[in-house]
Formats: sequence, C-alpha cells, structure tokens
Amino acid sequence: LLLHCPEQREMIMGDFFGKLDKLLRHRDASQVVETIYRDYCNGKKRARMVREFYGAEYALFHQEEADLDTLMARNREKGELILKNLEAVLAVHLQKGSTLQLSIVHR
Repeated sequence: LLLHCPEQREMIMGDFFGKLDKLLRHRDASQVVETIYRDYCNGKKRARMVREFYGAEYALFHQEEADLDTLMARNREKGELILKNLEAVLAVHLQKGSTLQLSIVHR
C-alpha cells in the first residue's frame, strides 16, 4: 500500500505514530516502520518518530521540538525521565538484536 497507493500514504503513516516502540519489536512490522522512516518521511516526521523513544508524552504533545537537545533544554526537570525512557527502549532493541540494523534505532 505504501508503494502503490501514494494518496493513502499519509493516512497509513499516521496510524503508526504513537505505536512505534511496540511495532519495532515485531519482525515484520519493524520492516514496514523502517521503510516509512527511510523512504517516506521528511525531517520533521522522522524527528517525531524518534521522539517516541523519549516517552509517550514527547511523542504526542511536543511535536514542535526537533531534537533531544531542544527537549532537554526546555524540560530540564524531566531530562532524567527522558533518558530513562530512551535507555529502556534501546535496551530492548539491544537484547533483541534483530532490530539493530534499523536506521531509526541507530538514530
């Protein structure tokens, strides 16, 4: 659908936002997320996807910030929570191993 239905692409991609951590743990879904991230997202959408690693609050409500440095500067009191969420998500991917080749995990 992503490849052959470009008019539906935005709707499909919108359904993935907010669920990336769970989808990246699934073997087949992780490849779809990788395709979306690598081939169909602009910089702003990629940043939004990466922010899901920082915790649900930052994935849903802080869409204007572009990167981790900006989030940490604006939310100093929550910096430790952001880093704990990031560490927890990445620990799962390091243990799983099969998701390490994904560019979103490298980011």
